Amino acid sequence: MLRKPAANTAPSEADTRANFIDPALALVGWDSSQILLEYYFTDGRKLAGNQRGTRCFVDYLLYKNNQHLAIIEVKKQSAHPTQGLQQAIDYANKLSVRFIYSTNDLGRELRNIPFHLEAGMQPRYYQELAVHAATDAIGSGKDRGLLTLATGTGKTFIAFQIVHKLFQLRWNLH
Repeated sequence: MLRKPAANTAPSEADTRANFIDPALALVGWDSSQILLEYYFTDGRKLAGNQRGTRCFVDYLLYKNNQHLAIIEVKKQSAHPTQGLQQAIDYANKLSVRFIYSTNDLGRELRNIPFHLEAGMQPRYYQELAVHAATDAIGSGKDRGLLTLATGTGKTFIAFQIVHKLFQLRWNLH
């Protein structure tokens, strides 16, 4: 059953979860026993006066056989799907999670393909932006694109990630 947003309000993050993310996870076989929702993994930084700072949590933590597999950061549909991506990357590093997804459920197909990362590699923020800009252009039907980056910024890494995403989606067969 779809959750309806309150009258005169834009769909919220909870609406995105209930209407899109939860059904999509169930459709591909994720059991509720393998999904931790709003998983808090810190108590917050200790502050003066026996107070605590903000607790860290992820929207979804997918796990199997006692191993954390992926984090899903969810945004409301009016927010950009990568708005919380850096936070999710930071949390993934803390939890030793290799796969990170950030969505408002309106992102393009190519964005759903995770980066290919080995040996603890993490893309820099501008590398992610470059890959997303290129794949968004390809996904919207553009025949040409130009990425200009300085020496030492990982152009080979960026090119590889673009090709990886296209290959995983079998783009040449479309």
